[in-house]
Amino acid sequence: MYPKVQIGGKILYIKFKKWWGVHLYTRLTYDNIDLTKYSKDQDLEICAIKLQSQRKKLIIFCLYRAPSGNLLNLMEKILKLLYKPKTEFIICGDFNINYMEVSNNRKALDNLLSSYNLMSTVYF
Repeated sequence: MYPKVQIGGKILYIKFKKWWGVHLYTRLTYDNIDLTKYSKDQDLEICAIKLQSQRKKLIIFCLYRAPSGNLLNLMEKILKLLYKPKTEFIICGDFNINYMEVSNNRKALDNLLSSYNLMSTVYF
């Protein structure tokens, strides 16, 4: 189990190497989603939380993919695990995919996101 630390509000902190890792900060009450079995040091590091109100469910992912890391297979497993109708997703982090050029990785990520009715909102 990775440590949870509180700074100001609540914080979810997953640490892999001495100074690296992925982080999500929030002042809101959240449920931790344990994705440690999908995280692999210097490949794909990921953490997620679920926020819920009476009207909305939201899952927020934060991830880091090393340039040589395996993103798509693990991300598809995670989306299959967590996807539910009427749940919104925010996926943020460093994918290490150059969106300024058309590539196989970019197309594959766009196709995966599209299959879950998700899309990139960062335009270059």
